[in-house]
Amino acid sequence: MLSMNKYLSILILTTSLLFASINVQATIIEQSADFDFSYGPESGETVELNFVESGEFSSLFSGFDDSLGELVSFSISWDIDFFAQFTSGYQGISGGGSISAGGNYSINGSTYSGNGNGDGNGGLDNVVELNFTVTDSATFLVEEAGLIYNSELLSAVTENAIVELTWDSAALLAFSNVRDLIATANGSVTLTYEYEDLTNVTEPSTLAIFALSLIGLSLSRQKSNKQ
Repeated sequence: MLSMNKYLSILILTTSLLFASINVQATIIEQSADFDFSYGPESGETVELNFVESGEFSSLFSGFDDSLGELVSFSISWDIDFFAQFTSGYQGISGGGSISAGGNYSINGSTYSGNGNGDGNGGLDNVVELNFTVTDSATFLVEEAGLIYNSELLSAVTENAIVELTWDSAALLAFSNVRDLIATANGSVTLTYEYEDLTNVTEPSTLAIFALSLIGLSLSRQKSNKQ
């Protein structure tokens, strides 16, 4: 008969193997796109225009490939720096103005957030610099789809080969009586997938069968020795 100590040892081994089999590691895939817009130099009594049009802060990414494993979460980060410089005053008249941006963030047309900012100043014969940054970061857990956020956002990254991320803001310049106006908008958007890699994980059933085989082999040897 199989001794109690050996029996317990095999059970402990079986349990350890089963727990080890489900100890998977989270893996991250990160995709990024850069933006680089500029305008100028320009001088005049009135300068009012979008030097970045609505929809130009947009980029295409790959959807999540479920053959890699089980998606845990996905994150989106936006970071755009805006800058404008000019000399205030035109033909002896004081001048100034502003640069601004703001709009909604979306995934394949489904809105999930929004943000914006701006800066302005003026005077006479002053070199003026305007700058600000618009940032936004959001993480979406798969288990919270339909509870904390719109489930269409999850579907957008899991059911499509191509994912479009968009900030529908324009970049607006509104100036009067300025000289040598220049403006830039530079930054990036990043899409990150966090998933559990299941490709190298041994099935628990396989390990269980192996452990039970050890028990059977031990019982067989015990029986043979007695005979």
